[in-house]
Amino acid sequence: MVPRTVRNAHRHRGESAMGAVSLEEWGFTSVSMASTLFVRRRSIELFYPNWGAHLMRDSKPSDPGSWPARHRGRYNTPMQVLEIVTPVFGLILLGFVLRQVKFLTEREVAALVRVVYYLALPMTIFAAITAVEFSSVVNGLSLAGLAGVLASFAVIMFLVLTLFGMSMALRSITVISSIRGNMAFVALPIIFNAWGQLALAKGGLILGVLIAPISIATVILFRMAGTGERTSLRAVARAFTDPIVVAAFVGILVSWRQVALPGPLNEAVGMLADMALPAALLGIGASFTPEILSKAAGVTALSLAGKLLLLPLWGFVVLHFVLGLPLDSLDLQVAVMILTSPASISIYVVSREHLAAEAPLVGTTIALSTAFATVTMTGWLALLVALA
Repeated sequence: MVPRTVRNAHRHRGESAMGAVSLEEWGFTSVSMASTLFVRRRSIELFYPNWGAHLMRDSKPSDPGSWPARHRGRYNTPMQVLEIVTPVFGLILLGFVLRQVKFLTEREVAALVRVVYYLALPMTIFAAITAVEFSSVVNGLSLAGLAGVLASFAVIMFLVLTLFGMSMALRSITVISSIRGNMAFVALPIIFNAWGQLALAKGGLILGVLIAPISIATVILFRMAGTGERTSLRAVARAFTDPIVVAAFVGILVSWRQVALPGPLNEAVGMLADMALPAALLGIGASFTPEILSKAAGVTALSLAGKLLLLPLWGFVVLHFVLGLPLDSLDLQVAVMILTSPASISIYVVSREHLAAEAPLVGTTIALSTAFATVTMTGWLALLVALA
């Protein structure tokens, strides 16, 4: 959650976010908003202990066009990605061990994930969206292009899988696993370390804008796949009562109306949001069985290829060759890196609620996607820097 003193500083004066602060203050404020999406400040400090000092030291110069060039090439090879994903694997492994020693039963895992689905994950989505000033530093062309990339890739993949006779459940899992990435926990720290604070602000604001439609699409697809309902206005309307969808719309309304939450409520939302990631990771580990790898190897491989290779490639082609974003554009670099992130952990939580039989497959896909992202994200990052 965004500190209330930061979020409300401009609102109390009745000014817009951009008009109320200087360029240097806006640079720090926008980074504060972006870096607190899904994770609170202590999580960023875990990745970068001196991040606050770095931001104050590297405030923007008078020429914004030249500023990003100072930060290019600041990534630390695969080790940086490895440091970010290692805690994720640690919690997944812990969940697996707890299940094997029968500390957690299947019923307890289901209850844990249900709490995440109905409380923690909606608060996470609400916090991410309300942390965003939608009129700030996002390039409209790149944002529209990125939304088009995700939508077109999802439609093309869904149609291709339909032609091959894949079931609705597996089609939904493969498509959502390919387009919904772990942007906040993996992509944003890497973007910050590679290109600096302006890139982090752009990435965080893109995340806040895209999370609502992606979350809604996930619920609608999984709900229809789980219930066997045909695509209809009635089925879609029922999906809009889902807690994740409600949280997304309430978050958009709160952000649009610039409503400041009272302090205790703000903290309560943040505490609930904080529990989403560790609880979901424990659930993934507790649901994992080695037999899944052999039973659904094809689906898993297709999801991995789509998420880590094909989607970033499609995004690069559309944003650069179709929309004309330059190779050295920070908007192009941030957008492509967001597309390279591994499958989102929240997909597992939604699958437990609507596609319980396929939840172990989803969890395995997420774990493997996170593992292989150590290599693929490093490769994409090196390629973007070299092309620039």
